[in-house]
Amino acid sequence: MKTKTILLAALALAAAAAFGQTPRASAYFEYATALGMREGVTEATAFGGGVRASFPVGGGFSIAVTSGYKQYALEQDDELEKWNWRFWEARYGSKIEADLAADPALAVELEPTQGMKVVPLLLSAEYRWAPTESLRVTPALGGGVLFVTRTLYVEERWSKTFKQVDYVFDYELRNFAPDKGGNPLAAVGSATVEYLLAEGFEVAFGAGYAYVIPTEGELGYDNYPLDDELSASFALTVRY
Repeated sequence: MKTKTILLAALALAAAAAFGQTPRASAYFEYATALGMREGVTEATAFGGGVRASFPVGGGFSIAVTSGYKQYALEQDDELEKWNWRFWEARYGSKIEADLAADPALAVELEPTQGMKVVPLLLSAEYRWAPTESLRVTPALGGGVLFVTRTLYVEERWSKTFKQVDYVFDYELRNFAPDKGGNPLAAVGSATVEYLLAEGFEVAFGAGYAYVIPTEGELGYDNYPLDDELSASFALTVRY
């Protein structure tokens, strides 16, 4: 996270130095849903937020630096088998099978839960069109890097029945798989409608599209099971 923060700060300082302009700062909240998915992923949705600094360069154009955080919930067919978890495949899974076969009083429910954390670092070109003094429409195109951490754990619910005393002993545990990660590249486009509430303050509603650039075998692309996504955002903007 420290490296990502340094990169964002470096981009912002470079833009400020290059254009000599005070930025427009926005804090946004976002909801995203995947369109194309791989590896048997059937559903992927995320909530998140972030900050955007926009530097005017003249003629209605700006350069924007964006970073934030999104937490995905993933649904995937046979996710435990597809994780390639060597400990589970080589030792622990077979041990569970052996324990159940050796003791008919034992029972277990296994529930895998998967998530994905994404920190985007994006650079975009924007054009701001103002049909009225209070209303602005801003399309944008750009791209950048997605810092990805994908997680999986298995909720194990064990029980053992003691028929002689009519008692069932229950216990639960979580078994965490090694994380997966990467830094895939993405191209992004968006459109935002801003409305001036008061001097220096605006609210904005936006829609965006992100396409993950295929780099099979590199940059952790194979660990990021989404091809593209749509997003909706709400932002508060401070104008200096």
